[in-house]
Amino acid sequence: MRPFRGLSVIAAVALLAFTGCVSTAELESETSPTPTRTIDRPPAEPASCTRERSVDLPVADSTDGLPGVDEVASMEWSLAGYERGEGACVPEGTSESATTVCSPVIGDSPALSAPLDDMFAAGALRQTSARVRVDMTTGAEFAYAASTWRFPSAADAAAAPFVGLIAACDDVATSTDDDRRRWELYDGDEPHLRLTVDGADVLLFRSLSVAAEGEEGEIIGLPSTRSGLLSLAAVDDLEEWWLSNTAPGEP
Repeated sequence: MRPFRGLSVIAAVALLAFTGCVSTAELESETSPTPTRTIDRPPAEPASCTRERSVDLPVADSTDGLPGVDEVASMEWSLAGYERGEGACVPEGTSESATTVCSPVIGDSPALSAPLDDMFAAGALRQTSARVRVDMTTGAEFAYAASTWRFPSAADAAAAPFVGLIAACDDVATSTDDDRRRWELYDGDEPHLRLTVDGADVLLFRSLSVAAEGEEGEIIGLPSTRSGLLSLAAVDDLEEWWLSNTAPGEP
């Protein structure tokens, strides 16, 4: 009987060895690393000086009852709003669109309603801009562009970059009415530009000359003024409308 006992021990050892090998192989299989998928992502765009904001402004109402304006046949406008973003702004006085501010403007340009880093670099909180063109039943046309900025305080608004730029223009006219200060540039008897500082708000208004299509150099406009631009009284009305309607209740 002793030989059989020895064979039983040998068989048991062999079975344990075989079982151990199988368990180790399974463990290695379960812990083997799996390949990871690499996804190429485009680099994030740098933060901007400004970002767009929603604006609800009844621009069509701005021309109601303007002096020297006949019955309106059609009207087109673009409206844009901006606020301070998370990115850096260009230093004051380096904005390309600000360097030609003294000159009259002929025709429309998207630059007239683009965000101006200069003003945001100086502390502006938000900007509201519009470009407007009106055709009248008489065949006359006129156009204007307007932008307002809200600053943290009246002192910040009074120091806005455009104040210094326009004050340095040739033949600039200045006036004060209650708490409002104005700087104006004229084409004959009509202002082609007006800058108004009213408390913490700044308004830049530009009356645009309308060029006739297909006839280079010919300017069409209002027959009621020599320059074809909006009259001084009409600009007064538009100034009041813009300063009263561009979110006066917001901080």
